[in-house]
Amino acid sequence: MDSLSWISGCWRGTANQREFREHWLPLRGNLLVGAGHTVMANRTQDFEYMRIEPRADGIYYVAVPSGQRETAFKLASRQAEGPDTIFTFANPSNAFPQSIIYRRATGGWLYVHVEGKLNGEDRRVIYPLRRIDCEGGEFIER
Repeated sequence: MDSLSWISGCWRGTANQREFREHWLPLRGNLLVGAGHTVMANRTQDFEYMRIEPRADGIYYVAVPSGQRETAFKLASRQAEGPDTIFTFANPSNAFPQSIIYRRATGGWLYVHVEGKLNGEDRRVIYPLRRIDCEGGEFIER
């Protein structure tokens, strides 16, 4: 769990006229708890509650999107690619997505990839986020 504690704090990004944010509380009690919120034209598009937790068979990313049932994704790999660290969580039996990838990049960037098959077609959505000050919303470079 310690290798994921860097995620704590606030993150913001924009794409396709949508602003998305994630806020992760610090690692406490061996659990990371987060919330995500997407807004377009000053209207909420969706929200999500997340947690990263250890279980008997591994570490899991658990998502509860917009009031739906929770879905768990097991940490399948952790790898370095240059200065970046990539954490891949997978659930091949989920309809979509089958994997959620958190890519910790340099300069205060985080790229969240949501991937899998949708209606038989490969689909990938990338959310580019930067670390921000939780109160003021200014970007922080680390």
